[in-house]
Amino acid sequence: PWATQNALLLNEQVKQHIFNVQKTKRLYVGLGLSMAASLLNYNLNGQGYMAEAHSVDPTTFEKDETIKMIKKALLDDKMRVVINYDRGGIGQGPYGHGHFSPLGAYNEELDAFLVMDVAKYKYPPVWVPSAKVFNAISTLDTCANFTYTDRLPDFKTESFLSIEKELGCQEAHRGFIIIKPDS
Repeated sequence: PWATQNALLLNEQVKQHIFNVQKTKRLYVGLGLSMAASLLNYNLNGQGYMAEAHSVDPTTFEKDETIKMIKKALLDDKMRVVINYDRGGIGQGPYGHGHFSPLGAYNEELDAFLVMDVAKYKYPPVWVPSAKVFNAISTLDTCANFTYTDRLPDFKTESFLSIEKELGCQEAHRGFIIIKPDS
């Protein structure tokens, strides 16, 4: 059976230890890279696979090194790659909108990755040049990790910056996750 978003996120252990979607419904914050890897590892536990997050700080992670790692994973039929990127970085709207999508392939001739969007009704699969993918996954997520609040902020009167401060948001770079066999 296929896993659904509800099955993944409404599990009591996930809500208690990783991400409580019911508390964040109206906060407009989502999973950061490390939170997504934790969620994947929780659900992959005992299945022979693990998720390994790679945060891409452009001051310490070279573009060529990053692309090489992603290509290597895509060439292995036992591995999968999910990118955490800023949609604006690949032309899918304004900057500041983080998203996760699996990569389907790499085309050497085009030097491009096939981004297989999970919201394909809105954004169909698209070939994106590797430089744009790197730029999009090396952006800063202003609320990659946070703590919950019982108070529901009023987005009509409060700024997102004040809400981020109340949540104790921690900045971190986006990046990618490689799902691979346990070793």
